[in-house]
Amino acid sequence: MDMSTVDPAVSRRVAQALGAKGVRFIDAPVSGGVPRAEEGTLAIMVGGEARDVEEARPALAAMGANVIHVGVVGSGEVAKLCNNLIAGVSAVAVSEAFRIAEGFGVDPAILTDVISKSSGNTWVMQFMHPVPGIVAKSASSNDYAPGFMTDLMAKDLGLAVNAARELRVPVVVAPAAQQVLRLASSHGLGRRDFTSVYLFLKPSDERAPV
Repeated sequence: MDMSTVDPAVSRRVAQALGAKGVRFIDAPVSGGVPRAEEGTLAIMVGGEARDVEEARPALAAMGANVIHVGVVGSGEVAKLCNNLIAGVSAVAVSEAFRIAEGFGVDPAILTDVISKSSGNTWVMQFMHPVPGIVAKSASSNDYAPGFMTDLMAKDLGLAVNAARELRVPVVVAPAAQQVLRLASSHGLGRRDFTSVYLFLKPSDERAPV
């Protein structure tokens, strides 16, 4: 069982190689961050044969409240990459939005209340708010101690972008978000939580590159 986040094609090659030796394999990446890992309430997305998934389910259920069989081997990795694409893009978008609001003097707590009741609401804003002091358990409120590092999110977005290119699916937003995260990493935020991209997006004296 592989619980890391890798290219789905890698999982399928590993499964094929192991299968030739009579070894069964499933991929089971997780989502939910450190708090849910500590609580044993992770979301676990699983790829593999149904019988293999069911055999592993008791062990997976000890770590996750939501163990979902997505499909064949590699499907768990596909789900994880899609999830992290959305989360990574959301972190950048939320950070940009709140930096704009701050520039106009809008209280971030009030804006959070507004957006939480509007169409722009996201999981990232609700539980992983990039602005310190809004969500007590968020990384931002704890000096951006990494639940999930910026370097790792940039890596996962890269995997998603590469997969899209191989499938000839046009993607525009994900590569842009990946580039922002890479820039944040190059400014010393690589090993801090990926929501620290908010720090990188602080106003500067130079004209914004838009």
